[in-house]
Amino acid sequence: MKEIPSQSVDAVVSTLVLCSADGLQKTFKEIQRVLVPGGKFFFMEHVIDTSLSAIKIAQIIFGSLGIAQFLLDGCRPDKDIKKELEIGGFASVDVRRFRLDLKELPLAHSGTYLIQPHIYGTATTFK
Repeated sequence: MKEIPSQSVDAVVSTLVLCSADGLQKTFKEIQRVLVPGGKFFFMEHVIDTSLSAIKIAQIIFGSLGIAQFLLDGCRPDKDIKKELEIGGFASVDVRRFRLDLKELPLAHSGTYLIQPHIYGTATTFK
C-alpha cells in the first residue's frame, strides 16, 4: 500500500488474505497508516481452531511443515489472527467467531476443513 497516502482512506477491507500475509503486525501498522483517525478495518478471516481438535492438530501440522502454504496459495492455517488483531495497536477491536457450513463444497475442496473456524469484525484506529 506504499502508493496510498497516509491517513487518506476511511476503511480497509480484508477477506481470507491475512493467513498468507507475512508479519501481521507490519500489515496492521500499514493499515493504520492509510486509515484516517477513527478509520475502520473490516475483516473476515479464517483462524486456528481454539479447541484441542483434529482440525487444530491438522492446522498446526500442515501450517508448520509448509504443506498448506504450497497447496493453498501461501495460506498458514495455524495463524492466530484474532490474537494478532488484539495486540495490533488498534484503539478497539470487535471480533465475532463463526463456522461456515462447508458441506455443499465439492470434494475437490476437501482441504477446506483446514480453514475453520472464521472470524469477522472491525478494528478502529485511534482518533
